[in-house]
Amino acid sequence: MLFSMFHPLGVASILSFIGVSFTMVVNRDAALDRKRIMDKCSGTPQEVYLNAGQDVVLQNPGFESGEFIEGCTTLYEVMMDRDDQDLGQWRIKVVMEEMNLPCSSSSLWLLEDGERTHNVQYCNEKKAETVFYSHEHMIDIKFKNKAKCLEEGGCAGTKVQMRISAEYVCGGR
Repeated sequence: MLFSMFHPLGVASILSFIGVSFTMVVNRDAALDRKRIMDKCSGTPQEVYLNAGQDVVLQNPGFESGEFIEGCTTLYEVMMDRDDQDLGQWRIKVVMEEMNLPCSSSSLWLLEDGERTHNVQYCNEKKAETVFYSHEHMIDIKFKNKAKCLEEGGCAGTKVQMRISAEYVCGGR
């Protein structure tokens, strides 16, 4: 008999082999999650198209875990997708559903270029209206965490969730 299963070295070898395999899988999954988050945090614009009657919920990276991701910048370009024959007036409605953004470390900006430029900042100490209405059919939403958390108690629980929809105003029906 070359190797007994009850031999102390044999059992240790099997357990160590199983432990290494399991650890590698867990680390790989964590690395993939981190890569997905960092892709979202790169500041590269992500396009969001709205159709009539559609709601889109956007959350900052780290929302579910409440993790503060240092240096994270997320940019959404929100556009209304309408039929060329639609003569109705539409606007984009943004509702802040949940927000915990310490101004010293995080903020959210709603940016609209148009006849009148709108730059509205959202963070805890600068409570803007919870509902924003666009004047154009395109807005940018920018979420940004600073490179370091500057809060004394830490930045755990930093998060924002908003609901975006295309809202009919008048005409064309």
